[in-house]
Amino acid sequence: MRYPKKMSPSDKQVWQWLDQISKPQPKLNGNAICPWISTYRNNIMVVKSDTPAVVIENFAVFNQTFALEAVVIYGFNMNYDQQYAFIDKLNKRYKKRDVFLLGMRPDSEEPPLPLEYNYKRPLIIAQKLSTLKMARKQTAKNTDYYTHYNN
Repeated sequence: MRYPKKMSPSDKQVWQWLDQISKPQPKLNGNAICPWISTYRNNIMVVKSDTPAVVIENFAVFNQTFALEAVVIYGFNMNYDQQYAFIDKLNKRYKKRDVFLLGMRPDSEEPPLPLEYNYKRPLIIAQKLSTLKMARKQTAKNTDYYTHYNN
């Protein structure tokens, strides 16, 4: 019999944050900050790593095998400019492999939504580009979510 891995306190904090941003927000007319987390929660992994490039490569290779939609990576050491240069570089590399990266930092400039929701440590979110495109299209079609968006 296989037992689930015990979660570290840091992993639990990331999951709590993910749960928080997936809840409806009154300032967004009841939309969640990230409206699709609850749909795909069982297909998301949280990984602490000081080598996010390795985690991203593994996600690109194995996301279909393990039915993963996203991996949230924390625990790496990059400043703001390094993180976003890294993300831009890898987005070009992995686009053809259906992977898109987003970054989040506590020291980010103004968030795209009118709420404070950045996590307390830098994060990189690797996700399936095809799912992201579908979710954005459905969200735009069925909600007023993007009327709150600053970008």
